[in-house]
Amino acid sequence: MSDGDSVKVFYPQLCDYATKTSCSAGTLLDDLWRLTRHHIHGGHMLCGPVVGRFLQLIIRLQKPSLCFELGTFTGYSALHIAQALSTDAKLITCERNPIGVEIAKDYFQRSGVGHKIDLWFMDFFEAMNQIDTPIDFAFIDGNKRAYPDYHEALLKNMRSGSVIMYDNTLFNGAVLDPNDAPSKVINEFNHFLVNDTRVENVHLTIMDGLQLVQIK
Repeated sequence: MSDGDSVKVFYPQLCDYATKTSCSAGTLLDDLWRLTRHHIHGGHMLCGPVVGRFLQLIIRLQKPSLCFELGTFTGYSALHIAQALSTDAKLITCERNPIGVEIAKDYFQRSGVGHKIDLWFMDFFEAMNQIDTPIDFAFIDGNKRAYPDYHEALLKNMRSGSVIMYDNTLFNGAVLDPNDAPSKVINEFNHFLVNDTRVENVHLTIMDGLQLVQIK
């Protein structure tokens, strides 16, 4: 067995191990995780418990006033973010796909932190045009081909010290040998971030990859 084969065999087991050895965000989010993964089309796209907990730790360290999320889906990552926000902080989360939105609304209402969340049924650029307060933290899990455009727009709406997290930046390993448009864009974007003098970044191998970016 080659090293590459070994990684393919053990990586899912390691992900499961990491989930089991990380604190739970609570039964409501555990229920939403199971519902989405097993009963919602596209449930495999969910960010996952480890990413959710990592989001919470970053937010509790940063203490943002305004957070922005692209890609609500069933509200799993949004609820992680909202749980970690201070009493007077706010999350704007955007989604254009109706699948899961009603589930998200239901779980927001049941969560006890739904008052911190504004769910906007619109695309990224519509949202950017409507936000007139600097964004302190952004979690981006949208169209991978548009990551470079999202990045430029976010930098215009954020300030020094603000944090962006881009999800799925390892693209299921396809960035190692990009041979289609999405994987090529993500690969180019990852290399672009390293040389973007406006930010500092670290590329984390959590789940499907996270680019953690801070604006200088």
